[in-house]
Amino acid sequence: MSVLRIGGKGGYAIGTVIILALISAVMVAAFLSLTLTEFKIVYSNSDSIAAFHIAEAGLEKGARLLYEDFVNTPEGENPSWLDTKFYFDSDEGGYTEIAPVSYLPDFYVLQGTTEHGGGTYVIEVANVEGRDDVVWVRATGTYRGKTRAVISKFFIRDINPWNNAIFAGAGQSGRVINGNVDIRGSVHILGEESNLGPVMEMSGSGYIGNNYVGMPWLLESRVPSIVQNVDGDLVETLDTQVRVGIGQILLDGSGAIGSDATAPGIKYTVDGTFVTGGFVGNSGIANVHSDNGTAHPYDIGDDVFDGFPKITDAYKTYASYMDYLRDNALVISDAAQLSDLSNIKRSSSFSYSNANGSIAMDGAGHLTISGIVVIEGDFGFAKDNTGDIEYTGSASILATGNVTFTNDVIVGSGQTYPSTSIMGVMTPNTITFNRSQLEVQGIFYAEDKITSTKQTSVTGTFFSNYFDMGLQVPSIYQVPLVVDHLPPGMFGATTFFSIAQSSFKEVDAP
Repeated sequence: MSVLRIGGKGGYAIGTVIILALISAVMVAAFLSLTLTEFKIVYSNSDSIAAFHIAEAGLEKGARLLYEDFVNTPEGENPSWLDTKFYFDSDEGGYTEIAPVSYLPDFYVLQGTTEHGGGTYVIEVANVEGRDDVVWVRATGTYRGKTRAVISKFFIRDINPWNNAIFAGAGQSGRVINGNVDIRGSVHILGEESNLGPVMEMSGSGYIGNNYVGMPWLLESRVPSIVQNVDGDLVETLDTQVRVGIGQILLDGSGAIGSDATAPGIKYTVDGTFVTGGFVGNSGIANVHSDNGTAHPYDIGDDVFDGFPKITDAYKTYASYMDYLRDNALVISDAAQLSDLSNIKRSSSFSYSNANGSIAMDGAGHLTISGIVVIEGDFGFAKDNTGDIEYTGSASILATGNVTFTNDVIVGSGQTYPSTSIMGVMTPNTITFNRSQLEVQGIFYAEDKITSTKQTSVTGTFFSNYFDMGLQVPSIYQVPLVVDHLPPGMFGATTFFSIAQSSFKEVDAP
């Protein structure tokens, strides 16, 4: 009998090849499976990223629609995000009805399913209680089965110059504000191409704040409360924003914008900074405490302010805004009357009026004003140690000369600034506040310069090309309601709306 044997080196080689082939087949199968899984993950991630970008696009569209609601609201209706009509651009069909309630804590649909980039988005809005100018916007993007959502808080702001504590032009020698000034409220500086460096310098105790902490009690007792409902909490805030179109802000020492302090019911950080050139100095961004950080550039279009607004510029059919006022005012040019008005004291007694305006003193420190008054010369209040001058009424006063305050001038007892009484003062020249511990309530426009170098406290707005704020901590406190109660004929009353995004985050899709 013969026996067939399989063995030797050749047999072992065949077995090894078979084993290696099996191992390779398993590895290839595993690799193909892994590759397929990775492809699925890549595609899934890509779809998720696309959904996120579509949600961002929806958020941008929501902001545009919100802006259009304000700018397209017909004259005579109050722009608000709490009303029942939502106005679109007239080319897009007028307005649409939304929920007929003044406050919605939950989200409601602003724009339904909309195709975008191969996917879709839905825009929803939730009102902020107690505010007609602040809303939450949520946008949900969907792409090939993947869904992501983003949310932002938006607020609309009237960027009228009077909606600031200080509105400035270019400034003398490039420095609009220089010193230890205490500013409570928004600051808007236009700047100019010839100066890309600092347009504002604050050192020592120089400060821009967002509350009335430290305001003299008499002034605070005659202005409205600035307490707002912020996300369900009652908070004292001025919604302070700082803007510089061209130039930088220099902060030295303890000079600061906002604060990291905390206290119940008081907001210390400012709402936003929009400074094209950024912050410099030995403190710089370390002393800026802003809700939106420090890297945002100027956010107002070049077509809004074409240079610093001047009352000597042509207006409508008139050679200047001053001429327009003369044609619609009580005009005082008599030498004796001009003498009275250039040096008003508590004991002054006079009364000048016509159908367009009036100004009168009763001999006991009470000033009454109304309409539009043009003074063809200087205008001022003289130092009087017997007490302050209290005024009643609403009027715009143009002085063609210079304006000087060396006595306290505040609204009368029982009056509220600016809703029941407000004095607006304008000049093509200079306005000077020239006494320590001075307290004044009003709004002030000087085409040239405003000087407030001593420990002066003003509730209102400074609107001037440049300022001399000195080193003795003068204070200026913005009163937000001013822009809604400007006296008749006040220069710069045009409304400019701007929408701002104050937060952004991703949330779970609804």
